[in-house]
Order: sequence, then structure tokens, then C-alpha cells
Amino acid sequence: MPTIAVDANVWYSVTLTDAILTLAELGVLNVVTSTEALEEAERNTAHIPGAKSRIDAIRRFLGDNAIEIDHSGWESIEKMEQINRKDRHVYAAAILGEATLVLTFDSGLSNELRTLKFNVRTPNEFLGALAEQLPELADRALQRMALRRRQPLLTVAEVRSRYEHTAPRFFEATRNPG
Repeated sequence: MPTIAVDANVWYSVTLTDAILTLAELGVLNVVTSTEALEEAERNTAHIPGAKSRIDAIRRFLGDNAIEIDHSGWESIEKMEQINRKDRHVYAAAILGEATLVLTFDSGLSNELRTLKFNVRTPNEFLGALAEQLPELADRALQRMALRRRQPLLTVAEVRSRYEHTAPRFFEATRNPG
């Protein structure tokens, strides 16, 4: 099972968080992040009602996979100095969590990671490729997300429609499976 490291900016989106954690729940992937990424997501979504409880739920779900980064030990992580200081916690979580991929919207971080030959994708690229390669799995994930919704109740089609703007490649791939 592959391990992905998730940057704070991905956690801002309820829709993307739901998809990523549902895939983890289905046993398709392992998710790691830094505790700093969760703190950043909490700070940057504080104005949104319910955001704190959502970030707390992510913390509970991830447990030890929310990695506390010891800044004093950064020097021991190879090539750390090539990453912007503000993003080093993401790279450290990826290395310490043995991730093979980082999910982020940050183009600067993406470029730095690619320079280090590290696999990096946007959530749209990642979820879209997954749905194209494993359409049955994407359908199962959508079904599980719809079943979890209670207020309001949502159909699979309604859950899927929430990805039209946040992950259009995933949206398109799940419309035309196979």
C-alpha cells in the first residue's frame, strides 16, 4: 500500500479530505502529514464554522501518522536545505513517514521536490489518475462517502458532483468509468 504525505493546503478542502481519508479507510493508501500541516490548516480555516472540529477529526483518524517534526533534527534529513524553510515540515513528514508521493497545491514546494526527484502531485492529478486506473475503487469510495452523509443525505451522484471544481479529473473519470 503506497504512503502519501499531505500538505496543509490540501486539508483546507472538506471534499478532498473526505476522498483522501476514505481511500485510506478502504486500505488503498496510507496517509501521513506533519502536525505543523494540521496546525496550519486549522489556522487558515479558523474563520469557517466547524473547521476546528474537522481538523481534530483528521488528527484522530491519522493518530501517529500525524508526525511531530523535531526541527533540531532537520540537518539529519538528506537535502533538507534545498527545501524552503516554511515547507520543510512537509518534506520531513514525507521522509520520516516513508511516503512515495506528496500531495500539495504549492507550486514552489512542488518544484523543489521535483528537483530532488521526489514524486509530487496535486490532489486533482492524484485522484484523477486513481479513478482512471481503478474505476471500481473510485466508485466504492464515492458510495462510502455518500453513505456517511447524514445531514443532508446525499446520493453518490451528489457526492461526485462536489468534485467537479476541486478535482475535475476525478469528476470526469468517475462519470465515465472504464
